Amino acid sequence: MKILLSIILFLYLYPAEIFSQDSKAEINYLNSLYNEKQFFKLKRNLDENAVALNDRQKLYYNALLDNVFNEPERSNESIDRLFSEYKNDLTDSMKVNLYNSRLVNCVNLFKYKDAFEAGEILLSEHKNLLEQKEIDDLENSSSIFKSGFSLPPQTIEVTGNTNMETKKDLAGLVNIKVGINGNEEDFIFDTGANFSTVSESFAKKIGLVSLEGKLEVGTATSMKVSSGLAYAPSLTIGNFIFKNVLFLVLPDEALSFAGGIYVINGIIGFPVIKEMKEIHLTAGKIYIPEKPKASTYSNLALDGFLPVIETFADSDTLVFSFDTGAKKTIIYYPYYKKYKSIIDSKYEPADINIGGAGGDETLKGFKINEMIFRISEGSTTLKNVSLLSEQIKDKDEYIQGNLGGDFYNSFKTMIINFEDMYVEFEK
Repeated sequence: MKILLSIILFLYLYPAEIFSQDSKAEINYLNSLYNEKQFFKLKRNLDENAVALNDRQKLYYNALLDNVFNEPERSNESIDRLFSEYKNDLTDSMKVNLYNSRLVNCVNLFKYKDAFEAGEILLSEHKNLLEQKEIDDLENSSSIFKSGFSLPPQTIEVTGNTNMETKKDLAGLVNIKVGINGNEEDFIFDTGANFSTVSESFAKKIGLVSLEGKLEVGTATSMKVSSGLAYAPSLTIGNFIFKNVLFLVLPDEALSFAGGIYVINGIIGFPVIKEMKEIHLTAGKIYIPEKPKASTYSNLALDGFLPVIETFADSDTLVFSFDTGAKKTIIYYPYYKKYKSIIDSKYEPADINIGGAGGDETLKGFKINEMIFRISEGSTTLKNVSLLSEQIKDKDEYIQGNLGGDFYNSFKTMIINFEDMYVEFEK
């Protein structure tokens, strides 16, 4: 499930006079890494070459990377300092990136009024630098931010470790028990959902509080669906108690598939999942420790509101979206574009069916016999992998694929940590 509220962060090459004392080639390289969503390489490069940058440059790139690696408060502090100390040295395109980062930071901190104000600045002062899609997304997203003005920030209370049973639904997706208003219901557990989501009838059943505002949301396909908004004053998952949880409310038909054979009632999405800090998923169980553990890995990042993961496919290093609500791994058009001649010569074209809220879509592509995928130390060979030979409308041109349950389920345990931003797999 993909919710179209992604805020596009883009970076222009800076005028030579801004960096007259710096290595232009190095700056251009850093910019290209950021532009192409190579956040992990950018982070490593800055760690290794920080001495070559001046204070303003360090502050700027760290503000962007703290946004990407889930340090929203620290990112906002750097942004405030940049505007306070270096405002006259910032190009308009740099300001666009910083306001985009602030907007995402404020949403992740559940400060919707501040997010709205950042969006308004982008639309009023920098609209000439935005493409129409960015303008539409900002105007659309403002409905959520306005609705959240009166909603206190989401909070969490932890009373201990949580051990819960999970179950797979008809589509093979992980479901967990969620308590709302005295109801205990099964919700899909989906890191790829930018917001928690319910159907209209289910929202009424569990007593969600409606909010004003309508918006269009996108899906894993190019289809768009009209959504309402509501919130749960209290939501319980094991020993984790959440307050003021925002939900998108979709029409029942948008979450019904195969003529009603498969129906999604509710989805627990990223804003709730990331506040758990660390999740261990095994077959039929979920374990959420009260205190997360550190790791040497740093392979998880945020592209706006989309979790992305550093993935090694055969001999290539790729950036994939990280979506526990996806059943199968799929490789997107940017990978095909890179290896077009090899793929065209080795494989026969095939129709690829992809689905999400709103319905299914058939695109042109290929079926790859087998590929080796690795994340951290977890490696497995996937067979019959879908590869798209055409771009999905509204998909980012630099995200090269999406990992699915066929990869995750080949391991005994998957550990997701949003405190230190890593994913590990154990056999």
